[in-house]
Amino acid sequence: MAPTIWKPTTLYLKGRFQWNKRTAEGLKRSVQLFEQAHRRRSGFLHWAMRGLSDAYSLLADYGLVKPADIIPAGGNRQPRKALENRSDTSRSATHPSG
Repeated sequence: MAPTIWKPTTLYLKGRFQWNKRTAEGLKRSVQLFEQAHRRRSGFLHWAMRGLSDAYSLLADYGLVKPADIIPAGGNRQPRKALENRSDTSRSATHPSG
């Protein structure tokens, strides 16, 4: 049987489901799903990056990873880009005081 190939939107939503659990396992799984959505390079790329930013932020906030481990100085730039792309406009769209 061939493996299931999910659309980026499905990967993103599954990632948000895992992220909302707010557990170490859920956050790590959400990173995997957001990265899969990101690799699809669809019009959903912005949302995948936003999901990565949120997941990496909570992993660091909860002390599950060191910030230096997810944002290495010379390594993979994806986490850094995700955090840099996280804008205050995303918060203002959902927050009444925004």
